[in-house]
Amino acid sequence: RDGRSDAELATARDRAAGLGLCLTWSSVHIHLTRQPPDKGAGALQALAADGVDPQTALTIGDAPNDEGLWQAGRFGLTVGTADVASCWSRLRHHPAYTVAAAANGWCEMAALLLAARDNGQAKSDVARLG
Repeated sequence: RDGRSDAELATARDRAAGLGLCLTWSSVHIHLTRQPPDKGAGALQALAADGVDPQTALTIGDAPNDEGLWQAGRFGLTVGTADVASCWSRLRHHPAYTVAAAANGWCEMAALLLAARDNGQAKSDVARLG
């Protein structure tokens, strides 16, 4: 991933698709698989194992490999860092909200959640991200 632009990665993804493979990327890795990865499906399994309603869960991601976390109807609130803006048009699923870029976005979301918890706010109050 180091030094490769989203445009270069999109070209590589198209070439991989021509070979019947799936190429996606995170902020640090390139993933080449036979089937598209779906972090959302994994998160749903983990939540079910713990008896947690996915509609009470917040998911956050920063790159195309996180699309499964943003699929409409799966989770109560979906968030992407500002990094997804560079590939927005190439995503099938989009987060409902975005926060700052990179680690700052994760920190911003954590601060919002902690503040909401400390103030006893509801999920709908956390959803007002700016």
